[in-house]
Amino acid sequence: MIWASLFVMLFSYAGKALEQAPAVPFWKSNEKIYRRIQEERAIVVAVHTNPIPSGETLVINGGGQISTPITFAFKEALNFDNLKEVSDYVKEVRSENGQLFFRSKAYGYEAAMWLKITSTPSSSIHFEVVRGTLKGLKGDLHFDKISSFKTEIGISGQYDYVKFPIAKIFAEFGIEVVLQRMAIRLRSLIEERYRSGPKVVKANGER
Repeated sequence: MIWASLFVMLFSYAGKALEQAPAVPFWKSNEKIYRRIQEERAIVVAVHTNPIPSGETLVINGGGQISTPITFAFKEALNFDNLKEVSDYVKEVRSENGQLFFRSKAYGYEAAMWLKITSTPSSSIHFEVVRGTLKGLKGDLHFDKISSFKTEIGISGQYDYVKFPIAKIFAEFGIEVVLQRMAIRLRSLIEERYRSGPKVVKANGER
């Protein structure tokens, strides 16, 4: 799922952050950008840093569409093992004492963190790092039904810091490209899984 892709690459590079998006995120309110998402299947990710009195806030906002029903996209978003299939940076993913443990490594830097994850059925997933490298990072994945077989997924959140926990270059360069590529790989994996899986047609037309 796109959401998960974004959020774990975030972890893999040990230091990105997401910000709560406005009611209508930039990628949806900008007609040209949204047309690319609709017509060209673009996945859009924007990363920037904002100053705050106590330091800085690292911000990531993004979105895209996937060709599966919302129920399938949401279920796959909660299957964190997907992340290990599309990225060599993700070394370990497991449940531990009611939390999700992630360990990732990239360019000689390693991140380990414990996340608290809550969700509302088929509409949103909230995550917060409660221990580890990016303690305090929090964000949300938003799911919207576009049609019976198409779902829109957006991500938003933030990470406030005084001193960035690893080399600052990872927060300033290349994140957008890395997250976008990760999201594309995950989307392909999930769409292929949906196409090749058993199809059960429900009364509302979803499978």
